[in-house]
Amino acid sequence: MRSLAFLLCSLLGLFGSGCTKHNSLNCNEGVCSDPNFPFCDESGQFGQGANTCIAVSCTPSEFQACRGNDVIACNDVGNDYDVTPCSVACDDAHGGCIECVTDNDCTQGLHCSTDGACVACLDNSHCADPDKSICDGESHACRGCETDDDCATKVCDATSGTCANADEIIYAAPDGTSISCGTLDRPCDLSRALSSTLKILKLLPGSYPGFTLDTTHEIHGEGATVTGQIEIAVTGTSILGLSITISNESEYAIFCEGSSSPRGLSLDRVNVSVVKNGVVGCSYTSATRSRFKSSMQGQLLSANVVTQCEFDGGELALPRLIFPGQFVGLAENCVFKNSTSAVIGADTTPIRFSTFLDATANCAPDGHGSGALVLMDDIMASTTATPIEAGTCEHHYVLSTPPLPAQAGDDHVVTADPRFKDAVAGDVRLLMGSPAIDAADPQSTTAIDFDGNARPQGARRDIGAFEFKPQ
Repeated sequence: MRSLAFLLCSLLGLFGSGCTKHNSLNCNEGVCSDPNFPFCDESGQFGQGANTCIAVSCTPSEFQACRGNDVIACNDVGNDYDVTPCSVACDDAHGGCIECVTDNDCTQGLHCSTDGACVACLDNSHCADPDKSICDGESHACRGCETDDDCATKVCDATSGTCANADEIIYAAPDGTSISCGTLDRPCDLSRALSSTLKILKLLPGSYPGFTLDTTHEIHGEGATVTGQIEIAVTGTSILGLSITISNESEYAIFCEGSSSPRGLSLDRVNVSVVKNGVVGCSYTSATRSRFKSSMQGQLLSANVVTQCEFDGGELALPRLIFPGQFVGLAENCVFKNSTSAVIGADTTPIRFSTFLDATANCAPDGHGSGALVLMDDIMASTTATPIEAGTCEHHYVLSTPPLPAQAGDDHVVTADPRFKDAVAGDVRLLMGSPAIDAADPQSTTAIDFDGNARPQGARRDIGAFEFKPQ
């Protein structure tokens, strides 16, 4: 028997009218009954017309689009879309719900960033604490200063994280003057600045000749280069962020003169490039985050404590003072390329968490006998005929290629390819699968690596200067 609907359509056909078939994919009421077409595309943004039920094949949990203030995301199975309302707004550019559109959407004291997140600060004006006066551009959190450029005065005390006051600083510039000078807006020439009684000397960017320090200074030199020898005749000098470039073989980068042997030289973020000799003659020297390079074999640095430093050519000398109560030497998180490291003194001095590439550990210089240098958690690698070590070192948790000479007391010494990222280019960071990963002494407490990354990144600390960071 024909249906009533069919008879009605036939009758209407006599008068030139037609009947359309019911569209089962229409979802004017927001409901899709066919499981093969489960999602109601109310706005038509998926391209098949508004209020149309569509088939879905998607990556589980992946964001798809915003619909007003709602997030459309793939379900856990991948065959339908879930719709979730946002409390404030949905933003396609940021892949879902955002916390804010204006500051009014944030709790009191927070600010709305361009990413739609409520953050502590957008610029330095939002940081009221003088100890945390810098707004970090990435985290949008208030922090202390880290570099001179963080500060309006162009001088940062990185230890305290505070910016120095302008009235504590004498400013110098290559084209500075000698009359009514010393401010950031009107800097002095170098000679006039050195005669100032102010203890903080800021060398503004540019090139300067060598000079003599006979008054204790804290020298800040980010962006500045000294092209002649710096002679120091006073104790307690600090040099930060300065480049020193020497083209004369007979000149040092820094030389401490005088029979009293000036003490307490501190170097931080200093770049030294010399023909032969670098920083010598200064007792109780420390160096951190600095680079030393020479084109001839000479003494690049003589220092007691050396951390996060790189040596290319030349020698690092580590004086070990053996008198009771005297300072103990140490090198940690350092990179040695085409260079040597040596200890001067009768007792053992450690070089730990460091990487040697075509460089030599001079274990027993100056006739002091074996065991003068202790290698701990180090990578020793030679890709040329360069010997890994001269004399006899002690080895503890050392990875080497080629093999190290076996010594009594060695422990956890492994011969294997360390798998550097690019040894030819001098990049001695570790690749995934390196045998140095998670292989350091489990009793070690070293907290950071050459780059300042936290140790450990995995189950244990990694051998060498760099901690492998999983992506």
